Amino acid sequence: MRKANVDDMFEIARLINGLNLKEDIFKSQKGEEDLEKIGFNIMFDIMSKATTKEAQSNIYVCLSKPFEKEPSEVGLMSIDDIVTTFTSCFDIVVLKNFMKRVNK
Repeated sequence: MRKANVDDMFEIARLINGLNLKEDIFKSQKGEEDLEKIGFNIMFDIMSKATTKEAQSNIYVCLSKPFEKEPSEVGLMSIDDIVTTFTSCFDIVVLKNFMKRVNK
């Protein structure tokens, strides 16, 4: 596993746009300060919209790079491992502040 970089952020941005999640993500964090709640809301939004095999595959590919795993391995990770690994790769406070700035 490694820290996420700019390439990862562009990949995530393409994924968010492709799944039409931008507004949902902004709504998930609006007025919310609890990072755990924000993270849960965003994960739920992604999982509820990513119902096709193609979307699922795109998410695995996107996460596989910073997780340094094969996409198929990402799909076999437990939810706890996904959350722990994601928060190790991405600085949640930085992401939250970035999303607030983008939404202005």
